[in-house]
Amino acid sequence: MSIFVKPINEIEFEDVKAFCDEQIEENRRVEYKKDFSSKDEKKQIAKEISAFANTHGGIILVGVGEKDRKPKLPIAGRDYVKGLNEKVTSIALKNIYPPVFPETKVCRFGDNLEKAVVVIRVQESDETPHTVERTTGIYVRVDSQSEPQRAPFEEIEWLMNRRKKAVENRERLLRRAEERFNNQPTKKNFNAFQSVSVIPVFPHAPLVVLEKLSDIADKSKVSYSNCNFMLTGPYKTAHECIICDSVYESVLNHTEINLFGLIFSKQSLWESHNEKNVYLSKVSELVECVLRFSLNFYKGVGYRGLILISLSLEGTRGWFLTNPSSIKWSDDIEQSLGSSNFDDSITLERKVTVRELSERFDEIVKDLFNEFLWSFGVDNDYQRKELIDEMYNK
Repeated sequence: MSIFVKPINEIEFEDVKAFCDEQIEENRRVEYKKDFSSKDEKKQIAKEISAFANTHGGIILVGVGEKDRKPKLPIAGRDYVKGLNEKVTSIALKNIYPPVFPETKVCRFGDNLEKAVVVIRVQESDETPHTVERTTGIYVRVDSQSEPQRAPFEEIEWLMNRRKKAVENRERLLRRAEERFNNQPTKKNFNAFQSVSVIPVFPHAPLVVLEKLSDIADKSKVSYSNCNFMLTGPYKTAHECIICDSVYESVLNHTEINLFGLIFSKQSLWESHNEKNVYLSKVSELVECVLRFSLNFYKGVGYRGLILISLSLEGTRGWFLTNPSSIKWSDDIEQSLGSSNFDDSITLERKVTVRELSERFDEIVKDLFNEFLWSFGVDNDYQRKELIDEMYNK
Protein backbone atom coordinates (compact mmCIF):
# COMPACT_ATOMS: atom_id res chain seq x y z
CA MET A 1 0.00 0.00 0.00
CA SER A 2 1.37 3.43 -0.96
CA ILE A 3 2.66 5.74 1.76
CA PHE A 4 0.24 8.31 0.34
CA VAL A 5 -2.77 6.38 1.65
CA LYS A 6 -1.50 3.94 4.29
CA PRO A 7 -2.47 4.97 7.85
CA ILE A 8 0.44 7.06 9.10
CA ASN A 9 0.96 5.02 12.28
CA GLU A 10 1.34 1.83 10.19
CA ILE A 11 4.08 3.15 7.89
CA GLU A 12 7.42 1.41 8.50
CA PHE A 13 10.90 1.74 7.03
CA GLU A 14 10.16 -1.08 4.56
CA ASP A 15 7.30 1.01 3.12
CA VAL A 16 9.65 3.95 2.65
CA LYS A 17 12.26 1.71 1.03
CA ALA A 18 9.69 0.24 -1.38
CA PHE A 19 8.55 3.74 -2.32
CA CYS A 20 12.12 4.91 -2.97
CA ASP A 21 12.90 1.78 -4.98
CA GLU A 22 10.30 2.94 -7.50
CA GLN A 23 12.58 5.91 -8.28
CA ILE A 24 9.73 8.43 -8.43
CA GLU A 25 11.00 11.90 -9.29
CA GLU A 26 10.38 14.87 -7.06
CA ASN A 27 7.17 16.51 -8.23
CA ARG A 28 4.21 18.50 -7.06
CA ARG A 29 3.48 15.90 -4.37
CA VAL A 30 6.89 14.41 -3.48
CA GLU A 31 9.98 15.97 -1.87
CA TYR A 32 13.22 14.25 -0.76
CA LYS A 33 15.48 15.87 1.83
CA LYS A 34 18.78 14.50 3.09
CA ASP A 35 18.17 16.19 6.42
CA PHE A 36 16.50 19.12 8.03
CA SER A 37 18.18 22.18 6.52
CA SER A 38 21.24 23.29 8.48
CA LYS A 39 20.48 26.88 7.42
CA ASP A 40 17.30 28.38 8.83
CA GLU A 41 15.85 24.93 9.37
CA LYS A 42 12.44 26.09 10.62
CA LYS A 43 11.80 28.37 7.70
CA GLN A 44 12.79 25.74 5.14
CA ILE A 45 10.59 22.93 6.45
CA ALA A 46 7.79 25.42 7.05
CA LYS A 47 8.04 26.52 3.41
CA GLU A 48 7.79 22.92 2.22
CA ILE A 49 4.79 22.11 4.41
CA SER A 50 2.91 25.31 3.55
CA ALA A 51 3.58 24.84 -0.19
CA PHE A 52 2.09 21.34 -0.10
CA ALA A 53 -0.91 22.57 1.90
CA ASN A 54 -1.45 25.38 -0.61
CA THR A 55 -1.32 23.04 -3.60
CA HIS A 56 -2.36 19.36 -3.68
CA GLY A 57 -0.78 18.00 -0.51
CA GLY A 58 2.19 15.66 -0.55
CA ILE A 59 4.96 13.70 1.13
CA ILE A 60 8.30 14.94 2.48
CA LEU A 61 10.87 12.23 3.24
CA VAL A 62 13.55 13.61 5.54
CA GLY A 63 16.58 11.34 5.54
CA VAL A 64 16.37 10.48 1.84
CA GLY A 65 18.86 12.28 -0.37
CA GLU A 66 18.19 12.97 -4.03
CA LYS A 67 20.14 12.76 -7.27
CA ASP A 68 18.65 14.11 -10.49
CA ARG A 69 15.42 14.61 -8.53
CA LYS A 70 15.20 10.87 -7.75
CA PRO A 71 15.80 9.22 -4.35
CA LYS A 72 19.44 8.34 -3.80
CA LEU A 73 19.94 4.66 -2.94
CA PRO A 74 20.72 3.10 -0.59
CA ILE A 75 18.78 5.32 1.82
CA ALA A 76 21.24 7.03 4.16
CA GLY A 77 18.71 8.22 6.75
CA ARG A 78 19.39 10.86 9.36
CA ASP A 79 20.48 10.46 12.99
CA TYR A 80 17.68 9.30 15.23
CA VAL A 81 16.96 11.48 18.25
CA LYS A 82 13.92 11.60 20.47
CA GLY A 83 11.28 14.20 19.74
CA LEU A 84 11.37 14.29 15.93
CA ASN A 85 7.58 14.07 15.69
CA GLU A 86 7.15 16.94 18.10
CA LYS A 87 9.80 18.95 16.26
CA VAL A 88 7.89 18.84 12.97
CA THR A 89 4.61 19.76 14.69
CA SER A 90 6.26 22.67 16.48
CA ILE A 91 7.76 24.02 13.25
CA ALA A 92 4.40 23.86 11.51
CA LEU A 93 2.49 25.52 14.35
CA LYS A 94 4.96 28.32 15.03
CA ASN A 95 5.92 29.29 11.50
CA ILE A 96 2.84 28.79 9.32
CA TYR A 97 -0.35 30.85 9.37
CA PRO A 98 -3.07 29.61 9.47
CA PRO A 99 -1.45 26.61 11.20
CA VAL A 100 -1.02 23.33 9.31
CA PHE A 101 -1.17 19.97 11.07
CA PRO A 102 0.86 17.44 9.08
CA GLU A 103 0.89 13.71 9.85
CA THR A 104 4.36 12.54 10.91
CA LYS A 105 5.96 9.13 11.38
CA VAL A 106 9.57 8.47 12.38
CA CYS A 107 10.69 5.21 10.74
CA ARG A 108 13.85 3.77 12.28
CA PHE A 109 15.99 1.40 10.24
CA GLY A 110 15.38 -2.22 11.15
CA ASP A 111 19.09 -3.08 11.19
CA ASN A 112 20.37 0.26 12.50
CA LEU A 113 18.17 1.94 15.07
CA GLU A 114 20.51 4.93 15.19
CA LYS A 115 19.21 6.02 11.77
CA ALA A 116 15.70 7.04 10.72
CA VAL A 117 13.59 8.55 7.96
CA VAL A 118 10.96 11.12 8.95
CA VAL A 119 7.80 10.81 6.87
CA ILE A 120 5.84 14.08 6.77
CA ARG A 121 2.48 13.80 5.04
CA VAL A 122 0.63 17.04 4.33
CA GLN A 123 -2.99 17.18 3.28
CA GLU A 124 -4.28 19.76 0.83
CA SER A 125 -5.82 22.53 2.92
CA ASP A 126 -9.14 24.30 2.68
CA GLU A 127 -7.79 27.31 4.61
CA THR A 128 -5.46 28.64 1.92
CA PRO A 129 -3.35 30.62 1.49
CA HIS A 130 -0.95 29.47 4.21
CA THR A 131 1.86 31.94 4.73
CA VAL A 132 5.37 31.80 6.21
CA GLU A 133 8.08 34.42 6.84
CA ARG A 134 5.85 36.33 9.24
CA THR A 135 2.87 36.09 6.87
CA THR A 136 4.73 37.68 3.94
CA GLY A 137 5.59 34.54 1.94
CA ILE A 138 3.12 32.36 0.07
CA TYR A 139 4.54 29.24 -1.60
CA VAL A 140 3.16 26.59 -3.94
CA ARG A 141 4.47 23.43 -5.58
CA VAL A 142 5.23 23.38 -9.31
CA ASP A 143 5.81 20.13 -11.21
CA SER A 144 8.87 21.41 -13.03
CA GLN A 145 10.62 22.64 -9.89
CA SER A 146 12.10 20.67 -7.01
CA GLU A 147 11.70 23.52 -4.52
CA PRO A 148 8.57 25.41 -3.43
CA GLN A 149 8.03 28.56 -5.49
CA ARG A 150 6.65 31.92 -4.47
CA ALA A 151 3.07 32.12 -5.71
CA PRO A 152 2.41 34.74 -8.41
CA PHE A 153 -0.36 37.27 -7.78
CA GLU A 154 -2.97 35.46 -9.88
CA GLU A 155 -2.39 32.20 -7.97
CA ILE A 156 -2.62 34.00 -4.63
CA GLU A 157 -5.97 35.38 -5.73
CA TRP A 158 -7.07 31.87 -6.71
CA LEU A 159 -5.95 30.45 -3.37
CA MET A 160 -7.91 33.11 -1.51
CA ASN A 161 -11.05 32.24 -3.49
CA ARG A 162 -10.55 28.47 -3.36
CA ARG A 163 -12.99 27.83 -0.51
CA LYS A 164 -15.80 29.81 -2.15
CA LYS A 165 -15.27 28.21 -5.55
CA ALA A 166 -15.01 24.73 -4.05
CA VAL A 167 -18.30 25.15 -2.17
CA GLU A 168 -19.94 26.33 -5.39
CA ASN A 169 -18.57 23.26 -7.16
CA ARG A 170 -19.87 20.96 -4.40
CA GLU A 171 -23.34 22.45 -4.74
CA ARG A 172 -23.12 22.10 -8.53
CA LEU A 173 -22.20 18.42 -8.34
CA LEU A 174 -24.98 17.59 -5.89
CA ARG A 175 -27.54 19.62 -7.83
CA ARG A 176 -26.60 17.92 -11.09
CA ALA A 177 -26.86 14.44 -9.54
CA GLU A 178 -30.37 15.31 -8.30
CA GLU A 179 -31.31 16.59 -11.76
CA ARG A 180 -30.16 13.36 -13.39
CA PHE A 181 -32.31 11.37 -10.99
CA ASN A 182 -35.32 13.65 -11.52
CA ASN A 183 -35.00 13.45 -15.31
CA GLN A 184 -35.62 9.71 -15.39
CA PRO A 185 -39.01 9.09 -17.10
CA THR A 186 -40.30 6.70 -14.42
CA LYS A 187 -39.58 9.10 -11.57
CA LYS A 188 -43.16 10.42 -11.83
CA ASN A 189 -44.45 7.00 -10.76
CA PHE A 190 -43.07 7.43 -7.26
CA ASN A 191 -43.78 9.89 -4.47
CA ALA A 192 -41.17 9.24 -1.80
CA PHE A 193 -37.40 8.74 -1.92
CA GLN A 194 -34.33 8.12 0.21
CA SER A 195 -30.78 9.16 -0.63
CA VAL A 196 -27.29 8.93 0.81
CA SER A 197 -24.39 11.00 -0.48
CA VAL A 198 -20.76 11.54 0.46
CA ILE A 199 -18.59 14.27 -1.05
CA PRO A 200 -15.41 16.18 -0.16
CA VAL A 201 -16.40 19.40 1.59
CA PHE A 202 -14.21 21.44 -0.77
CA PRO A 203 -14.03 19.58 -4.11
CA HIS A 204 -11.99 21.93 -6.28
CA ALA A 205 -10.02 19.35 -8.32
CA PRO A 206 -10.65 15.80 -9.64
CA LEU A 207 -9.39 13.01 -7.38
CA VAL A 208 -8.96 10.48 -10.19
CA VAL A 209 -8.55 10.48 -13.95
CA LEU A 210 -11.58 9.46 -15.99
CA GLU A 211 -9.97 6.29 -17.36
CA LYS A 212 -9.46 4.86 -13.85
CA LEU A 213 -12.82 5.79 -12.35
CA SER A 214 -14.65 2.55 -13.24
CA ASP A 215 -11.75 0.39 -12.09
CA ILE A 216 -11.53 2.09 -8.69
CA ALA A 217 -15.32 1.89 -8.30
CA ASP A 218 -15.19 -1.85 -9.03
CA LYS A 219 -12.46 -2.37 -6.45
CA SER A 220 -14.43 -0.36 -3.87
CA LYS A 221 -17.60 -2.49 -3.96
CA VAL A 222 -19.02 -3.76 -0.67
CA SER A 223 -21.75 -6.10 0.51
CA TYR A 224 -23.65 -5.62 3.73
CA SER A 225 -26.68 -7.64 4.83
CA ASN A 226 -28.96 -7.69 1.76
CA CYS A 227 -27.35 -4.69 0.08
CA ASN A 228 -24.63 -4.64 -2.57
CA PHE A 229 -22.97 -1.36 -3.49
CA MET A 230 -22.32 -0.54 -6.26
CA LEU A 231 -24.47 -2.79 -8.40
CA THR A 232 -22.67 -4.92 -10.95
CA GLY A 233 -21.90 -2.99 -14.18
CA PRO A 234 -21.88 -2.24 -16.99
CA TYR A 235 -21.82 1.39 -16.00
CA LYS A 236 -23.21 4.22 -18.05
CA THR A 237 -20.99 7.25 -18.54
CA ALA A 238 -21.87 10.92 -18.28
CA HIS A 239 -19.96 14.15 -17.87
CA GLU A 240 -17.33 13.67 -15.09
CA CYS A 241 -18.96 10.50 -13.74
CA ILE A 242 -20.16 6.94 -14.11
CA ILE A 243 -23.77 5.98 -13.39
CA CYS A 244 -25.42 2.72 -12.38
CA ASP A 245 -29.20 2.74 -12.36
CA SER A 246 -31.96 0.16 -12.27
CA VAL A 247 -35.60 0.73 -13.08
CA TYR A 248 -38.31 -1.78 -12.21
CA GLU A 249 -42.03 -1.53 -11.74
CA SER A 250 -41.68 -1.06 -8.00
CA VAL A 251 -38.29 0.64 -7.59
CA LEU A 252 -36.11 3.30 -9.13
CA ASN A 253 -32.42 3.24 -8.12
CA HIS A 254 -29.75 5.71 -9.25
CA THR A 255 -26.10 5.74 -8.20
CA GLU A 256 -23.44 8.17 -9.41
CA ILE A 257 -19.67 8.19 -8.78
CA ASN A 258 -17.92 11.42 -9.76
CA LEU A 259 -14.30 12.34 -10.55
CA PHE A 260 -14.41 14.92 -7.76
CA GLY A 261 -15.24 12.26 -5.17
CA LEU A 262 -19.04 12.50 -5.05
CA ILE A 263 -20.75 9.22 -4.16
CA PHE A 264 -24.50 9.68 -4.62
CA SER A 265 -27.21 7.03 -4.31
CA LYS A 266 -30.94 7.70 -4.43
CA GLN A 267 -33.85 5.30 -4.66
CA SER A 268 -37.62 5.33 -4.53
CA LEU A 269 -39.61 4.08 -1.56
CA TRP A 270 -42.32 1.56 -2.35
CA GLU A 271 -45.90 2.38 -1.38
CA SER A 272 -49.43 1.15 -1.97
CA HIS A 273 -52.84 2.65 -1.28
CA ASN A 274 -52.91 1.08 2.17
CA GLU A 275 -49.24 1.10 3.08
CA LYS A 276 -46.68 3.88 3.38
CA ASN A 277 -43.79 2.42 5.34
CA VAL A 278 -40.15 3.43 5.58
CA TYR A 279 -38.24 0.29 6.52
CA LEU A 280 -35.51 1.13 8.99
CA SER A 281 -33.44 -1.90 7.98
CA LYS A 282 -33.38 -0.79 4.31
CA VAL A 283 -32.30 2.74 5.22
CA SER A 284 -29.55 1.45 7.50
CA GLU A 285 -28.29 -1.00 4.86
CA LEU A 286 -27.97 1.77 2.26
CA VAL A 287 -26.15 4.08 4.68
CA GLU A 288 -23.76 1.33 5.76
CA CYS A 289 -22.96 0.30 2.18
CA VAL A 290 -22.46 3.82 0.84
CA LEU A 291 -20.17 4.81 3.73
CA ARG A 292 -18.07 1.65 3.51
CA PHE A 293 -17.82 2.04 -0.27
CA SER A 294 -16.75 5.65 0.30
CA LEU A 295 -13.91 4.58 2.59
CA ASN A 296 -12.67 2.11 -0.04
CA PHE A 297 -13.02 4.66 -2.83
CA TYR A 298 -11.18 7.46 -1.01
CA LYS A 299 -8.46 5.03 -0.01
CA GLY A 300 -8.12 4.05 -3.66
CA VAL A 301 -7.70 7.66 -4.83
CA GLY A 302 -5.55 8.71 -1.85
CA TYR A 303 -7.99 11.25 -0.37
CA ARG A 304 -8.07 11.66 3.42
CA GLY A 305 -9.62 15.10 3.84
CA LEU A 306 -12.93 16.48 5.07
CA ILE A 307 -16.15 14.95 3.72
CA LEU A 308 -19.84 15.80 3.96
CA ILE A 309 -22.19 12.87 4.67
CA SER A 310 -25.87 13.42 3.92
CA LEU A 311 -28.89 11.18 4.60
CA SER A 312 -32.19 12.45 3.15
CA LEU A 313 -35.77 11.30 2.88
CA GLU A 314 -38.35 13.27 0.91
CA GLY A 315 -42.06 12.97 0.26
CA THR A 316 -42.53 11.03 3.51
CA ARG A 317 -45.02 13.17 5.40
CA GLY A 318 -47.65 10.80 6.79
CA TRP A 319 -45.39 7.77 6.33
CA PHE A 320 -44.62 5.31 9.12
CA LEU A 321 -41.24 4.02 10.22
CA THR A 322 -41.32 0.24 10.66
CA ASN A 323 -38.79 -2.42 11.44
CA PRO A 324 -39.39 -6.14 10.78
CA SER A 325 -37.05 -7.36 13.48
CA SER A 326 -36.69 -9.41 16.60
CA ILE A 327 -37.66 -6.43 18.74
CA LYS A 328 -41.39 -6.69 19.48
CA TRP A 329 -43.01 -3.59 20.87
CA SER A 330 -46.43 -5.25 20.44
CA ASP A 331 -47.82 -8.44 18.92
CA ASP A 332 -47.45 -7.02 15.41
CA ILE A 333 -44.43 -8.18 13.42
CA GLU A 334 -44.04 -4.81 11.76
CA GLN A 335 -44.82 -2.49 14.63
CA SER A 336 -44.83 1.19 13.74
CA LEU A 337 -41.94 2.87 15.51
CA GLY A 338 -42.81 6.44 14.62
CA SER A 339 -44.15 8.62 11.86
CA SER A 340 -43.31 11.74 9.92
CA ASN A 341 -46.31 13.85 10.85
CA PHE A 342 -44.83 17.29 10.35
CA ASP A 343 -41.98 17.20 7.81
CA ASP A 344 -42.25 16.17 4.18
CA SER A 345 -38.46 15.87 4.02
CA ILE A 346 -35.68 15.06 6.48
CA THR A 347 -32.01 15.78 5.82
CA LEU A 348 -29.21 14.89 8.23
CA GLU A 349 -25.59 15.91 7.64
CA ARG A 350 -22.23 15.18 9.23
CA LYS A 351 -18.81 16.65 8.42
CA VAL A 352 -15.89 14.40 9.30
CA THR A 353 -12.51 13.55 7.86
CA VAL A 354 -12.01 10.25 6.04
CA ARG A 355 -9.67 9.24 8.82
CA GLU A 356 -12.33 9.97 11.47
CA LEU A 357 -14.93 7.95 9.56
CA SER A 358 -12.52 5.03 9.33
CA GLU A 359 -11.52 5.12 13.01
CA ARG A 360 -14.95 5.98 14.48
CA PHE A 361 -17.25 4.37 11.93
CA ASP A 362 -19.75 2.74 14.33
CA GLU A 363 -19.90 5.80 16.57
CA ILE A 364 -20.60 8.17 13.66
CA VAL A 365 -23.25 5.92 12.10
CA LYS A 366 -25.00 5.35 15.42
CA ASP A 367 -25.06 9.08 16.13
CA LEU A 368 -26.52 9.72 12.67
CA PHE A 369 -29.29 7.17 13.21
CA ASN A 370 -30.07 8.41 16.68
CA GLU A 371 -30.97 11.77 15.11
CA PHE A 372 -32.80 10.03 12.26
CA LEU A 373 -35.00 8.05 14.66
CA TRP A 374 -35.75 11.18 16.70
CA SER A 375 -36.70 13.06 13.52
CA PHE A 376 -39.13 10.26 12.61
CA GLY A 377 -40.95 10.52 15.92
CA VAL A 378 -39.11 7.87 17.97
CA ASP A 379 -38.83 9.93 21.15
CA ASN A 380 -38.18 7.07 23.58
CA ASP A 381 -34.46 7.07 24.46
CA TYR A 382 -34.41 3.40 25.42
CA GLN A 383 -36.24 2.37 22.25
CA ARG A 384 -33.81 4.31 20.03
CA LYS A 385 -30.81 2.78 21.80
CA GLU A 386 -32.16 -0.77 21.48
CA LEU A 387 -32.99 -0.31 17.80
CA ILE A 388 -29.52 1.10 17.05
CA ASP A 389 -27.80 -1.66 19.01
CA GLU A 390 -29.73 -4.30 17.04
CA MET A 391 -28.85 -2.69 13.69
CA TYR A 392 -25.14 -2.33 14.31
CA ASN A 393 -24.28 -5.16 16.68
CA LYS A 394 -25.43 -8.06 14.53
